[in-house]
Amino acid sequence: MLDDSLKDAIAGGAAGFASSLVVAPLDVVKTRKQAQKARMSVRGASALGAMEGTLRSIQRIFIHEGIPGLYRGVGPMMLGYLPSWSIYFAVYEKSKELLGVNKRSSQQNQGSKKNAEEIIEDADPELYKFWFRQTASAIFAGAASVTFTNPIWVVKTRIVTQSHPKANPLTDNAAAVTNLQFRNLQTDAQSCKKRLPLFWLKRRININDDCNPLRLEQPTGPACSPTYRNTLDAFRKIYKYEGIKAFYRGLTPSLFGTLHVGIQFPLYEFFKKSFDDLFETQRNVHIILAATLSKVTASAITYPHEVLRTRLQSLDAPTHNSMALLIRDIWRLEGWRKYYAGMGTNFLRTIPASSVTILSFELVRDYLN
Repeated sequence: MLDDSLKDAIAGGAAGFASSLVVAPLDVVKTRKQAQKARMSVRGASALGAMEGTLRSIQRIFIHEGIPGLYRGVGPMMLGYLPSWSIYFAVYEKSKELLGVNKRSSQQNQGSKKNAEEIIEDADPELYKFWFRQTASAIFAGAASVTFTNPIWVVKTRIVTQSHPKANPLTDNAAAVTNLQFRNLQTDAQSCKKRLPLFWLKRRININDDCNPLRLEQPTGPACSPTYRNTLDAFRKIYKYEGIKAFYRGLTPSLFGTLHVGIQFPLYEFFKKSFDDLFETQRNVHIILAATLSKVTASAITYPHEVLRTRLQSLDAPTHNSMALLIRDIWRLEGWRKYYAGMGTNFLRTIPASSVTILSFELVRDYLN
């Protein structure tokens, strides 16, 4: 007989696998929107340089890069989702048990588990303690999950945000020009080179001649952001050129992001219980509705942390090793709206992703029980 924690881990892994297949194209668009800095109009820039809407973005990626472009990074995405959700659900359910929210009886060890109604009824009569324990369980599980899987998400972000080999080199390196941190650049990158001393530009963005973003030819050399052929190649090159610390870039905002699950999962349990009490419909419908409402609510509140995490993990991240400096620069140079860049796309993917993930988890766990 499988242990309850092992059942939760298996069900969580299955949920992550199903979710990654469904939302991969939308995740590519969302990640590129977040990694893109202030819009720049550079002569000769590819249409992929500006993400002007989810459907148009998907269309352009498909035209320029084909189906592989829409599923760029799906390997590390699956590699990340499986352990991420396995760890999360196993730790979450175990934490609830230890904190007295989810008390598993001896009958459960024989193959059955309490449903949401029984969990809430067995909770402490003082409702605030129940919510506190639910939130603490969710945050602790989230922290364990993101700490273990952060290197995978760094690799996934690098693969998704790297430019397509056939794209215009000026567009590929437009983000480096943005790092000069002044607003009124000439739209032509070459005129920018003429107006400012080259030695100043090199020092300002910490590059050498082999990685000059203002050169028309494609830059090469270890100082440049390398092109990653696949997941293993990305792991190797990141470790070779940037060291082990690069794999934990963006961990701080990810840990702050555990507030997201601290909001989402207590709300999910609450909504599911409420729907079960109010409506006599199939349980799966209640799960989907509860998952959708809880995910959208949590995303709307905590979304800026995803933008910060993606910026820190992206290819030009070394110019922003401090989250505080990144927050300041986005506010000063790009405006508060950039904290919510790609949120529309994010909502389009949170609805199917959350529904597929949680429904898959519940169904697989019930099957294992």
